[in-house]
Amino acid sequence: MRAVGNLFISLYLLVTSKHKRQTDLKNLLTILFAISYCSLTGQSFELSGLFTTTEINDFKNAFGYDLGYGLKNHNQNRISFHFTHCLKDALYNDINVDKESNGPQFPEYYFYKINSKNQRLGLHINFCHNLIENDNSSLGIGSGLSYYYFFYDRKTELTHYRPYPDNFIRQTVSESTYNKNNRIGLDIFIEFEIKSVVVERISLFSRINAGLITYGTFAHEMGGWDYPWLTKWLTVNFGLRYNLKHE
Repeated sequence: MRAVGNLFISLYLLVTSKHKRQTDLKNLLTILFAISYCSLTGQSFELSGLFTTTEINDFKNAFGYDLGYGLKNHNQNRISFHFTHCLKDALYNDINVDKESNGPQFPEYYFYKINSKNQRLGLHINFCHNLIENDNSSLGIGSGLSYYYFFYDRKTELTHYRPYPDNFIRQTVSESTYNKNNRIGLDIFIEFEIKSVVVERISLFSRINAGLITYGTFAHEMGGWDYPWLTKWLTVNFGLRYNLKHE
């Protein structure tokens, strides 16, 4: 009888522990769902086209797109994460003057005709604070930290002219692909949003962004052959934002 009693006790503990595990699992899933729902209702997703320009010819007046994800809180602030991609088919002329080979009185000239297909990819984290916000629109300012990759596919026609001592002229054509990775950028921007366009949770927004990118090497090389270390950029976005909770 004692053995039978122990068997019943063991079966009871097994069933109750299994039931307890199922209950704990259901409670955990309920809590996770509640947390996810509360988080999602503060999120937004956006897609926009962009126009960007800078002083360097490789990316002057380029077009692209921006994919963004934003997380809002209750103090009219928003933290957002973005991926941007822009393309530029660049065709331009450039000239470099070498005053070192034969002295400043007899410089050598390098004339470049460049035709390239360039790409700029960026990862961004932005912080925005709404200065003005109501049911229909908002106006905010913000700043951001960016991480860039530049890709080039170039065809270069080079004319080398050496006036001294022999009036030497040589023309060459070359093709090259290369990249500039790990470029850091700092941004400030102003953003205007019109809420509930067509449907309740879709907003129309525009963002004007002024930024600096560490484009080249910090040390300046003699002869002017290096790229500028710091470049100035102006970017304009125009697109749609979907809010998971109407505000």
